[in-house]
Amino acid sequence: MDRTQFINQVENIAHCARLAGMRVEINNLLPYVSVFIAVDQEYFFQGEEASDLLDEVPDYLNDEDYILWSAQGW
Repeated sequence: MDRTQFINQVENIAHCARLAGMRVEINNLLPYVSVFIAVDQEYFFQGEEASDLLDEVPDYLNDEDYILWSAQGW
């Protein structure tokens, strides 16, 4: 899979995840990341965990899209 195909896959999965009600909230100041999988299910990362998660995101991808794509395996 080349970079363009990977970007398209991540963006398509993130779009579908949003349609299913998933969302990501990022606060870079504190930092924290909340990933809302369902109405009653949330993954919360704070401090170093949040920074590590955001550091995983390739420079050429949107943070929220990548996290939604990645969350499919959680």
